[in-house]
Amino acid sequence: MTSKINADTSDGLKITSDTSGTLDIQSGGTTKMTVGSTIDLQGNELVLDADGDSSIHSSVDDQIDFKIGGTDVAKLTDGQVTLTSATASRPGIVLESTNEDANPPFLRFQKNGASPADNDEVGLIAFYADDDAGNVFIPAQIKVTTDDVSDGTEDGFIKFFTTVNGTLSEKMRITEDDVLIGSTSTNESERLHVAHTGGGVVSLMRTPNSGNTSIIIFRNLD
Repeated sequence: MTSKINADTSDGLKITSDTSGTLDIQSGGTTKMTVGSTIDLQGNELVLDADGDSSIHSSVDDQIDFKIGGTDVAKLTDGQVTLTSATASRPGIVLESTNEDANPPFLRFQKNGASPADNDEVGLIAFYADDDAGNVFIPAQIKVTTDDVSDGTEDGFIKFFTTVNGTLSEKMRITEDDVLIGSTSTNESERLHVAHTGGGVVSLMRTPNSGNTSIIIFRNLD
């Protein structure tokens, strides 16, 4: 292959290859970058800052890594971004709007499948931790589901889960009508919930350990 550097006055500086259309840039006899119809870094690092410790590289197949200060802090794989830090109160995500209006920045979860169905899970925030044996568990999570996807009568739920004695279970639910605490049922025999039971009646109910239900009812007399 022959190549040339052309710095004439009309086009500025150009690097051109022979008729193969591909230019290899080598160091120590090893190709570090290939320029053709695409630019191929051959898995090498692209250094971005003056002191050489912030870069982008892809040393693992199908994964892009971002290095800051000499340490990989983020990786991008198929549909997933992972941020990693050993610094206190890091990693973090900041959504900052400098627009001088009343509109906020936003975080959007969107389920956009071809066949939406009732009770689809459309968003999940899960919190992970290690137990004292090094096992990963979920102490809490928040989940959003579509109870009804019928056009014109759509309903959505927000569900809150916590782990007790190693088991993750739902502790609170906000539905189209009710706020349920301690139980996901509107049955008055359950432990504790606040429910809109129809007819302008809101009930606060709790079942003690004895099994007797205590009920406080707020009724709209109109």
